[in-house]
Amino acid sequence: PERAQGFEAGVKSTLADNQLRLNVGLYRYTYSNMQVEYFDSVAIALNSLNAGSAKTRGIEVEIEYAPNALEGLTFRGSASFNHARYGNFPVVCTPGQGPAEGCDPNGPTGPTQNLKGRPTAMAPDFAATFGVAYERALPNGWRLGASVDGRYSDSYYASSLLSPGTTVPRRTRDSSSASWRR
Repeated sequence: PERAQGFEAGVKSTLADNQLRLNVGLYRYTYSNMQVEYFDSVAIALNSLNAGSAKTRGIEVEIEYAPNALEGLTFRGSASFNHARYGNFPVVCTPGQGPAEGCDPNGPTGPTQNLKGRPTAMAPDFAATFGVAYERALPNGWRLGASVDGRYSDSYYASSLLSPGTTVPRRTRDSSSASWRR
């Protein structure tokens, strides 16, 4: 069975006359018998493998500011640094992978690669968000609101086997919304 050992510690605070919330968390975990899934495009099957081990450590910061002087206005943001890496993880090479991508064609069981020290899947090293929202009360119980949000993420692998071509590039996204509700 997969096991995780580690710790998580943090502080949650409300400051500045309840206008500011600040949360900070630190974590570090070591996984043994880590289970990963990957899609085999040749067999058209979802497979599970034992990745051996992985270590992850990082910090997360969240902040929200709602100034009393501007009722209904809220600023929010977050940032996270996550260093997640595989331990010893020998695995078959993926289709189209060559020596330049870490594949040893003469591995003990055929073409193999060892992902030791490489990033785990779906784990960008850095990600951040920022947003602002405003909501105002209208007559007869109606409320009008609007928000704008942005997100940044470093690149990461979408495949547990770090298959070439499955890298999600670093990117920014934004969104906005408006609401009128009762």
